[in-house]
Amino acid sequence: MEGILAEARTHDFMKSNVYTEAAQRLIGVYQETGDVLTACSAMEDVVAVRPDKAVFFAWYGYNTARMTVDQVCPLDAPSEGDSPDL
Repeated sequence: MEGILAEARTHDFMKSNVYTEAAQRLIGVYQETGDVLTACSAMEDVVAVRPDKAVFFAWYGYNTARMTVDQVCPLDAPSEGDSPDL
């Protein structure tokens, strides 16, 4: 994971964004805890704080499903209430 993140950061469009920050959080929490679920949830929390910065498609085509913040980590249960679209 560290190698992929480092490679992604070599591209100008990837250097500083919510997803690289979330990936760094995932790696850090996993290294601290060894728990995949905790690390995945921590990654999702980074995205949840700034969902407006996490939009990964500026335009969605016809009949394209949108991803929500709750779907960033597929390992945990969705939170209560509405989850912002990304």
